[in-house]
Amino acid sequence: ADANTNSLFGLTVDGTLVLGTSTSNGNGTGNGSTFTVSSTGTLKVGGATNFPSNYNTISLAAGSTVEYNGTGQTVSTRTYSNLLFTGTSATTAGSFTVGQNLSIADGATLNVANGLTVTGTTTVGAGTSGILNITSATGDKTFTGLLTVNAGGTWNNSSNDAVTINSGLTNDGQFTAGSGTLTLAGTVTNTGTFSTTNTSATPVPSTINWGGTFVYAATGGGQTIVDGVGSYNNLTLLNSSGTNTAVGNLTINNSLTTTAGGTLNMVAHSLGGSLTTV
Repeated sequence: ADANTNSLFGLTVDGTLVLGTSTSNGNGTGNGSTFTVSSTGTLKVGGATNFPSNYNTISLAAGSTVEYNGTGQTVSTRTYSNLLFTGTSATTAGSFTVGQNLSIADGATLNVANGLTVTGTTTVGAGTSGILNITSATGDKTFTGLLTVNAGGTWNNSSNDAVTINSGLTNDGQFTAGSGTLTLAGTVTNTGTFSTTNTSATPVPSTINWGGTFVYAATGGGQTIVDGVGSYNNLTLLNSSGTNTAVGNLTINNSLTTTAGGTLNMVAHSLGGSLTTV
């Protein structure tokens, strides 16, 4: 149903409430008024800042879904169960938690300007587009479940913040990790492009077999090329004035691309694999 409700004492959503750009305001925060989305309920919000307000209690039950489907929206700071973005753009106003799953649809952009914790899965795009952009280093960024960036989707850590991914990464799109510390555990599958400008001794774990294309994207200074039991499919080095240093033997199974002016220092290590292009 569509809604334009004001001064309510209580409202429970068991089905789907399409709020659009309308409002659903309670009749005060001191008199026990409640707004509830049950485990079977879905709330769709289309306005810039019209998440239900002025209730004494707002409850989003486990299993409930909130969908932001507008343009230039501000995400209400609270704990969600399932959170879905289908509009063109939304920005977080404060730290928030997703107790189950976070999804960003094709054509949608979520700008994370504060802390974010996702307990379940995170999915960026549905096969053609979709963007998750970390725009601020304020607050922790923790993804407990599997993180998936689908083909055409983009993950961009433009703030270079520290990020923790606990249960694996599947990247079929563009994953730009930035220069912050990336804690990456679980199974990693990459058929897209993964890039990092991190200049620490271990910008990524050394045990990963990187499919797709891996880009060491620092254009100056030094950047460590991770070795170990893992390998690369396509390896690209963007350094145009400094040195990329291998800390062990490198296995590259398709192409190695370097940038004019930059240096790849293998030290005393070997360069192996089934290279087809250098």
